[in-house]
Amino acid sequence: MKRLAALALLPALAACDMPGAAPEAPMPASPTAGFAWQSGSDPVSAAFGPAGGAPVVSATCGTSRTGVPAVVWRVAQDPGAPGQGAQLGVSAGGLRANIEMVAVEEEARPGTVWRGSVAATDNSRQVVSGPSGPVTFALSTGAEIVAPDAGPLRSVYAACT
Repeated sequence: MKRLAALALLPALAACDMPGAAPEAPMPASPTAGFAWQSGSDPVSAAFGPAGGAPVVSATCGTSRTGVPAVVWRVAQDPGAPGQGAQLGVSAGGLRANIEMVAVEEEARPGTVWRGSVAATDNSRQVVSGPSGPVTFALSTGAEIVAPDAGPLRSVYAACT
């Protein structure tokens, strides 16, 4: 009976954070290794993704649903059901802004992408205009990607004012 009781404690002991326990495996290489910013001029745009591949995160100077100039964001990661809502958190240098996104189907590709738009004066402008450093794009669904800097995003906001 004592052996059974001791065996029953083994899973609990294994779950404890014991001093001297083997460290966890190192984090894998950055999932954005080989990613780069690309920019366009007509319309002014910035896209971050695999070099030579389809962008994962992009922003374009376009128009909102009401027809006013706006920064249109697109995220092709962790697609949702058409019409599903999410937030895109854009953070850098201690600043953070949230952008409302909606999963939409695109004619050119099967499946959905996240799309949202903000005025060029939105708080997200301050986030990407701050000091150079990593910029995190995090969907409320859990998907996240980190760019080494804001790249050409500043130009997109400037072109939409």
